[in-house]
Amino acid sequence: MRKFFLALIFLVGTTVIAHADFKFGVDTYSNVGGSLIVNSLGDQVTPSTFGKLGVNDFIPENGVKNYLALEGYTQANDYNPDVTNSQFSSYYSDKPGDEYIKLTFAGLEGDPRKTQDVYVLTKEYERLSAVKQAERMDGIDVVNNDQSSAIAANTTRISNESSTRATADSTLQTNIDTAVGNSKTRDLLLEKADKTETTNRVAADKVLQGNIDNEATSRISGDNNLQTNIDTVANNSITRDNSLQNGINTEISNRSTADAVLHDNIANESSTRASADNALQNKNNEQDGRLNKLEQTQQEVIGEVRVFDSKKWQVNVYSTYSATRSQVTNVGVKVTFKMGQSYEDRKIEELNDKVNALMHVISNREVPQEEVRVVPNGTAGLKVVGQF
Repeated sequence: MRKFFLALIFLVGTTVIAHADFKFGVDTYSNVGGSLIVNSLGDQVTPSTFGKLGVNDFIPENGVKNYLALEGYTQANDYNPDVTNSQFSSYYSDKPGDEYIKLTFAGLEGDPRKTQDVYVLTKEYERLSAVKQAERMDGIDVVNNDQSSAIAANTTRISNESSTRATADSTLQTNIDTAVGNSKTRDLLLEKADKTETTNRVAADKVLQGNIDNEATSRISGDNNLQTNIDTVANNSITRDNSLQNGINTEISNRSTADAVLHDNIANESSTRASADNALQNKNNEQDGRLNKLEQTQQEVIGEVRVFDSKKWQVNVYSTYSATRSQVTNVGVKVTFKMGQSYEDRKIEELNDKVNALMHVISNREVPQEEVRVVPNGTAGLKVVGQF
């Protein structure tokens, strides 16, 4: 016993010394005097993880992760962005999504004075956590209290329904007994009818078998005749097939000769068609050239000769020469009906009015002829010069 206490005192002393020089998140027992660090489970510098439940390198978080695993949680996420230790910061920097809920416990990086956040799936927390289970149990108690009166009312209704069913079942049994008695009577009648029908069927079967035997004998004779006819038809068919094959061979020979002649005719027709196609193409090219000239702006010289002219009618003969196509394109007679007065008609009437006025003056006064003259006035017609 004394040796045990001495060993315990020595172990506590070495642990305290190692803990005093230990750096959280950096040192392990392998490089701190060879002694186990109280708050760390790791024997390597690389952090330890527990499947999809996150880091379990330190004693507090390992206990939490074991609890989550035992309770049935399948996934956890350690999100503690305040951790700056390069060994662990990457394990605590993955921010969870909205489908997670946060749980907090003491012991971040093995330090009992710090809290650590771990996020679990909300749907698993709702199903597995003691808090949510207690809430559901409270709800069940409320439902049970509310259902007590309903259960009592249902008990009364069930009792009433049982009494009603018992009366109905008694009535139903009476009806069944009556039906069974009726069924026995019908069964006796049916059994008698079955016996009578059996006797009749046995006699009818004997007659039917005799007819079947007679029909079998007749069918054998008929089958023999049918086979003879089939053999005759087969022989005739062979003869016709041979004749048909000879005809087919003759037709093949005739078709070969005709095909050769047809091939020669096709070759000759192809040559003739090629020549005709070339001539047709030349004609099309000529037509295209003429159409192109027709689509161009036409430069024309029109000659026109007036052969008749009156106050209302005018007849001209004309011819049109196209400089674009280098040919006379139109000849014809143009007949014009004059509606209304032309410029010349109006000028002639004005001139007639002046001449009539002049003649009126001359006829009423004596004027030396040499002093008064009517002379042309350019495009205006005539004018009078001199004095009366």
